[in-house]
Amino acid sequence: MRSHQYSSDLLILFIVALLLVSCSDVTQSGPAPQETPRVIVLSTDEVSPLSAPANEVSILPTPVPFQFPTDLSTIQVEPDKAVVIGRLISTITNQPIANTSVRMAKIYYAEEGNKDPSQGAWALDNAFSPYALTNEGGYFIFENVEPVDFVIFVGDIMDRYTVQTNEDGLPASHTAPTDELTDLGDIMVEY
Repeated sequence: MRSHQYSSDLLILFIVALLLVSCSDVTQSGPAPQETPRVIVLSTDEVSPLSAPANEVSILPTPVPFQFPTDLSTIQVEPDKAVVIGRLISTITNQPIANTSVRMAKIYYAEEGNKDPSQGAWALDNAFSPYALTNEGGYFIFENVEPVDFVIFVGDIMDRYTVQTNEDGLPASHTAPTDELTDLGDIMVEY
């Protein structure tokens, strides 16, 4: 019986010692503190040890402004695709709308064979709907897109936008036929 009590006392003593060791403030060795980086000041006649491109050389690509083709016969349409061109004109200013996004919003029909716009709905997929940016003259081009029926969507869906409407005030529908270039001409929008 005495040995059993002795074992219990020894176990309790071991647990208390373990708790004391684990709870004590033991300084752990971590990474050595680093020195604060020093600033190197070069005089005007010294050359930096860092490589830098020459003044005439750019490491970034040079942006090329969109050039609307002057000869439409030079536009190539890939097989089973379509090309759509046009120009945006503001009904407010009667001026071309420059540097503005244009999207093709696909029309989905209730019945497969019935392409009546009153029986369909258009949807803009912000990730996949074809996108173009108008140039200074308001011209845009959708190159080699899927041949679908669509609505012209102008502007930014999160900020300011409009769609081209017909004489009834409804979204105007267009068709991009397969293997063809479609010229929508001047598109008048309230923008």
